Amino acid sequence: MNKQDYNPEEIDIIQFFNAVGAMFKNFFRAIKNLFKQIFYWFIELLLYIKKYYLYFGAVILLGLIAAFFSPSGKKDLYHAEVTVQTNYDAQIPLKEKIFLFNNLIKQKKYSALAKQLLIDTTSAKKLVQFDIKANINDVYLLQNYDDYLKGMDTTVYKSIRFKGYKREVIDNEDLYNYWTLKVIADDPLVFSKLNKSFAKILDNNQSLQNKKDTYMLALNLQKEKILYSFKEIDSMRKVYDKVMLEMAKNPSGGTSISLSDKQKGFESPYNLFYSREYLARLLESNARKINRFGHILQFKNVFPVIGDKKAGLTNNLYVKYPLIGIIGLFIILLLIDFNKYLNAYQKKKIKS
Repeated sequence: MNKQDYNPEEIDIIQFFNAVGAMFKNFFRAIKNLFKQIFYWFIELLLYIKKYYLYFGAVILLGLIAAFFSPSGKKDLYHAEVTVQTNYDAQIPLKEKIFLFNNLIKQKKYSALAKQLLIDTTSAKKLVQFDIKANINDVYLLQNYDDYLKGMDTTVYKSIRFKGYKREVIDNEDLYNYWTLKVIADDPLVFSKLNKSFAKILDNNQSLQNKKDTYMLALNLQKEKILYSFKEIDSMRKVYDKVMLEMAKNPSGGTSISLSDKQKGFESPYNLFYSREYLARLLESNARKINRFGHILQFKNVFPVIGDKKAGLTNNLYVKYPLIGIIGLFIILLLIDFNKYLNAYQKKKIKS
């Protein structure tokens, strides 16, 4: 071979494509082997079921019988959801209340449940379950993040970024104060009865009530101060308007008031205007806070008049009970086979 015919770049490219081809060949071979292994496992499962088909048939039959005679299996279930804001660190007390409600339902203590929910006992008997989960929403998180920063020292809050705050909330949901409450019942018309009472289930918590009263007192005092400042500014503007009117009637008089835009003094009507505008913004912010924190539990929506019917195979007891029986039987048979394997291994070890 002539030195001119030797091209190391061409050899490198050929080796590269050979390596890529080998890689794809190994990849597809691995996929093929995986599907073959899955097929073999499926065949083994069928053979295992065939070996114990009488047992599987028996648990399926028992599951169907249990579903037929189950009281809840003969009733349709309905559900409804609301989003609630927990104020004054009421997250954990709310979760404890939900846990209490579910325990009262399991123990069929409907009178105690009705007393807790401030509804009649007949309606309480219609309730089946309560569920609660954190409603992680960026819109709500930004609002919480803003409130959180305002409560921090100015030298500290600049180092706290929204992504870090969100990560901390996701890792510890008890830091968050927006939740989705889901109620399940066997009557579609019972949910609306919770609207009047459910928001008050934590009002008897004295610690939370004290926090609320203290904060609302501060907000109301701030509101009174703002309104008083409004009156002072309006009175002052009336005085200046009167003086200006007198000046217009008597231009040669000795009284004068500077109206220069450059003047920074409090006597300037323009400063009064901007001060009033600033107070208006403070009053609007104060009103929003009173609206947001006026209750320990602040609902973003209400329970519907008619609940939605629950659907799906997992809600069908004729599927759920036989499936539970099959899984339970699988576990028992696997434990029996594992015990046989241990006994055989022990005998083999003794003989050797």
